[in-house]
Amino acid sequence: MKFTVYIYAVLLGVVILTTQCRKDQLSTDPSHKLAFSTDTILFDTVFTTVGSTTQQLKLYNNNNRTVNISSVTLAGGSASPFRINLDGISGTSFQDIEIESDDSLFMFAEVTLDANNLTNPLIIEDSIIFYTNGNRQAVKLVVWGQDAYFHTNELVEGTWVNDKPHVIYGTAAVGFLGLDSGKVLNIPGGTQVHLHANSRLYVYKSTLNVMGT
Repeated sequence: MKFTVYIYAVLLGVVILTTQCRKDQLSTDPSHKLAFSTDTILFDTVFTTVGSTTQQLKLYNNNNRTVNISSVTLAGGSASPFRINLDGISGTSFQDIEIESDDSLFMFAEVTLDANNLTNPLIIEDSIIFYTNGNRQAVKLVVWGQDAYFHTNELVEGTWVNDKPHVIYGTAAVGFLGLDSGKVLNIPGGTQVHLHANSRLYVYKSTLNVMGT
């Protein structure tokens, strides 16, 4: 019985010592800040209503002691078109995230823009705010957005206006086997046509006129 009590006492002492050592290693030095893989996460030409690809940000602790990030916040909150994920957890704010010395964490960001019925591209910005040892650091989020005309598995004809890009999902068909034929589609000079992966502009017994130089 005495031996068992002794073992428990030793184990408790080890736990207390380990916890105390961890607390002693946690830096509160204001000079100990985070480093980032980039100062701006840029999304280049995202079409409205279509989610972006995922961009990556890496957070580094290049200091010789563990640091505690007291808060990480998406400045625009739940109203922001951007979404962030820190160390596998999605949200708009995070608290008390520790990074050990010479270690790092991954953050991921995405964005989806609402349709705006504008012909010109727009720029939308937000930022991710980090507080570490009283230091405020920020990484910018920037997206170039563009409204567009979307063609999703449909028959097309006439003349496409070129004030906004045309985006094809699946098949945009100028005539189609067993459905229609003898149609004409005119694409004026300067028209931007984008095809999603595995999409096609299909012509069946019809005419496609692509004009311009």
